Amino acid sequence: DRRIRTAKVYDETLELCIGEDYLRSLGTPKHSKAWYESLKYIEYQEGEPILKMWFAHHLDTSQLNLNVRCLVTDTQSVGKLITGNVGAGVLPGHLLERLEADGVRIHRFKGCGTPLKNPISLAYLEDRTRSPAVQATLDRILEALLGA
Repeated sequence: DRRIRTAKVYDETLELCIGEDYLRSLGTPKHSKAWYESLKYIEYQEGEPILKMWFAHHLDTSQLNLNVRCLVTDTQSVGKLITGNVGAGVLPGHLLERLEADGVRIHRFKGCGTPLKNPISLAYLEDRTRSPAVQATLDRILEALLGA
């Protein structure tokens, strides 16, 4: 819809990670296609779009046969399953930092060195009249996110 406008507010870093106990049970990581295909995964959607995006960015391949054990729709659930050693998955960096601050031991795969970024945007209808309360809330959100 041409009336919808977006404002980019943040770039979150997406990282492939795995619980320390699960990683230890696998032995030394091989970082090969076969090794990654041997892992169990947690994903957000059918078709593994986030995992495929991570592998395409970091390993220059999306042609992996991934063993997805579980589909959940929010990052906190993915994080709990990863830290519960159910499988590997992709989490945003800010959630990983919070988990680590709480003392959770989790392994982050290094990848190619250049972080995978997921742009976060605010969408709104440009021509729609907003009440003063809605406009004040929108301004406050943008101020908090953009530091404006």
